[in-house]
Amino acid sequence: MKHFILKSERMKFFISFVCVEMLLLGNFPLNMANASKDNDTSMEVLSSMDLKKIIIPADIGKIEETYEGLEDTLIVHIQDVHCNYQAQKNIASILDILASKNNITLFGLEGAQGGFIDDKFHVLQNQTVREKVADYLMKKGKITGSEYLAISKNLPIVMRGIENKKSFMKNFQAFAEPWKFHDAFLDYYNNVQEVINSIEKKIYSEELLALDQKEQALNNGKMSLVDFCNYLKNILIAKQTNLRKYKNFARLVTLDHLEKGINFDNLNKEQVGLLNFLGPRLDKDEIMQIRQVVLDFKNKKMSSEDYYMYLKKLSDKKELVLSRFPNIAFYFQYLKMYSKLDFGELLKEKNQLVELLKEKLFTTDDQRAVNKISSNLNLIKQLFTLRVSNEEYKKFKSLKNSFTSQSVKNKLTEIAQKNNVDATLSKNFLFEEKFDFMVNFYNLAKQRNKDLFK
Repeated sequence: MKHFILKSERMKFFISFVCVEMLLLGNFPLNMANASKDNDTSMEVLSSMDLKKIIIPADIGKIEETYEGLEDTLIVHIQDVHCNYQAQKNIASILDILASKNNITLFGLEGAQGGFIDDKFHVLQNQTVREKVADYLMKKGKITGSEYLAISKNLPIVMRGIENKKSFMKNFQAFAEPWKFHDAFLDYYNNVQEVINSIEKKIYSEELLALDQKEQALNNGKMSLVDFCNYLKNILIAKQTNLRKYKNFARLVTLDHLEKGINFDNLNKEQVGLLNFLGPRLDKDEIMQIRQVVLDFKNKKMSSEDYYMYLKKLSDKKELVLSRFPNIAFYFQYLKMYSKLDFGELLKEKNQLVELLKEKLFTTDDQRAVNKISSNLNLIKQLFTLRVSNEEYKKFKSLKNSFTSQSVKNKLTEIAQKNNVDATLSKNFLFEEKFDFMVNFYNLAKQRNKDLFK
């Protein structure tokens, strides 16, 4: 069995054992009699050996992980952001490609049990009307990307809900619990942050304050990850920090530097020359395939990165010397490095480097204590809004027995008084009393995840 995980774009946070949008099962003998005659059967995926035929444009999704099992059955696991229009639209585009290009037509969906009756919508013969209605419902969060595709397109797809009703209802009831205390916790959190900000202004150095501001800008979406990493790199180099072991961090800042050196006008001109150079060296099947790829690229069904990666693989296969196409050769090197970038590891390395830099900048225990409280409180906020990653959840479990609202109040009051900071905690919220609710939610989510695969 081959299992690979796809993330739809615009997904900033996820819980891998909770956010299971759908499974797509390949190698099923479904009736394809109604498929379009224009369907490119050369891209059909019949087994786990055909994965190279699956091409997902980078602007709608990214293959994150692959696992090789013992059975020759393909499972595609798509992770997404719920009720996010752009993410669901990208899901629909991914499924369209998998169904129309790769003959993967059985979709297993979360949040439902049994078969769907989406074919009833096809009573509306006008496909344009169906698309507009489905798009409206998806924007309102009433349907998912998979349902949008089933309603709007004439594809031979089969959708089935794969939930265990008992597991789902338990998880759903637990999901509602943190929203009962959401507003009260946010009032408390904002009050604590005001106190922390007042203390930081008094005891932090200018460099620490600047780093804190940059972190907040990154977390609030006002600064890009690339810009933040470049900022971090410059300070760490000035502090004579060895960055060699932070491979993904180094790749990101190097890619940013390389991208600025790419002349995209010349790149586009050279790709025409490369196509002409490749032409006489291709067999009939390769000519048919490259025509389809060029057409998909022109119609924006394929990203620039995927298009040039396809050309690179074809050029390597034909053992072409690309010295006459210097911009393309340079861009191929860029894509090669980009393909090695692990975004999950990148975020870990970024966080490690932030902590490393802070430790270089700290001069007192009070600075360290305030930073630790702020970091832990942000983690609790992520936990209560169901936005923690697996790594963050592990960190929560390690501190849940020692981090309390009383310890926060005592330490911040002590530091404020010692440094003559006029700031007091006016709000009170016993967040530690809610930890058992959250542990229960995540345990139920794990069980639900297991039940999905039964």
